[in-house]
Amino acid sequence: MLVSGCDFFGKASVKGIISRGPAMAVLENPEDIEAVAAVLPAKNSYINRFTSVNLVISGKCISNSVSVRATIAQANLTLVLNCDPSDRSFQGSVDLSGVIDGPIEINLEYLSEQNGTVFENPFTIHKLTKEIVFSIPEISVSNNSIGIPAVDEAASYRWQIRSQDSPGIYAIDTTQSGAEGSILDVSVLNPGSAYDIFLTVNDLAGNSFSASNSGSVSFVMPVTATITGAPSGISKLTTLDVTVGGAEVVSYRYKLGALSSTNCGQSAGYTSSDIPAGTKITDSIAGIADGDIRLCVVGKDAAGNLRQYAEATSVSWVKDTTPPTASLSGQPTGSSNTTLLNVTVGGTGVVSYKFKVGVSGSTDC
Repeated sequence: MLVSGCDFFGKASVKGIISRGPAMAVLENPEDIEAVAAVLPAKNSYINRFTSVNLVISGKCISNSVSVRATIAQANLTLVLNCDPSDRSFQGSVDLSGVIDGPIEINLEYLSEQNGTVFENPFTIHKLTKEIVFSIPEISVSNNSIGIPAVDEAASYRWQIRSQDSPGIYAIDTTQSGAEGSILDVSVLNPGSAYDIFLTVNDLAGNSFSASNSGSVSFVMPVTATITGAPSGISKLTTLDVTVGGAEVVSYRYKLGALSSTNCGQSAGYTSSDIPAGTKITDSIAGIADGDIRLCVVGKDAAGNLRQYAEATSVSWVKDTTPPTASLSGQPTGSSNTTLLNVTVGGTGVVSYKFKVGVSGSTDC
């Protein structure tokens, strides 16, 4: 029989395999099937620079076996492990520190009293000791998150973030799995405060590596401006009375204009100088045409860190200063002896109305 496969590094090989023992399906005893499946190290598991020095091979013997012969091809090593009569277990250890990184083939032969093979259990594990070298990139906070791109060979990322004001306490200490990089929610951090980052990467074998610049990377949690008093919905106001604040916000910049031409994420159009927090925006918008209007604000902390324009706080509303024209239907016309009116008032944009009724000559609309 020919079997093809790829090793840990993606190299394909084709080799012949001679099965000297019965197939797994031949095992009829459920306990035997369970014992073979529970052997350690597990199939396709990883060993690292530490566990490879004293790798333990263990499990339970199956029916009609008195010992297990373990053969490790890459180490040119064979050892026989006797079954413990009291609990049918076997165990032994091998030193694979001299074996190069990559797949390691292990074959376990369950032997009878006559040293015949009762069953064979071949499987592969992987050795991985290669050191991961990486640095933490320059950190910026985007939408209350920070992230780093994927690190080669990484399986998980441990983030430790501590405030520079409290170096003995980690505000965040968490591990994330995944080989595609890592994105961390930092919304729990205090705006305007400075933090240090420590990042550790673990590979599939459990080796841990710290960034080469760990401890020297820092960032400041950006502040978020708040807007109160702005128009909302549909408004006829032509003069603003808006207050800008927010935790740790000491000043701000803003821009204002028609929604279609006001992009909060672009720096062009913002006030050129900082405005103290609490100072109201009282601009006249009489010169802006009726329609959708947008106000964008970015806050700055006491250290001078300005929120990214792409993360500006914004509000929008519809300016409408053109009175609608009411329409009437159902009113009497010409000469009428009607004493009870039943008139419907409508019209485009009309949401409510006022009316008066009286003698034509003395009622001035």
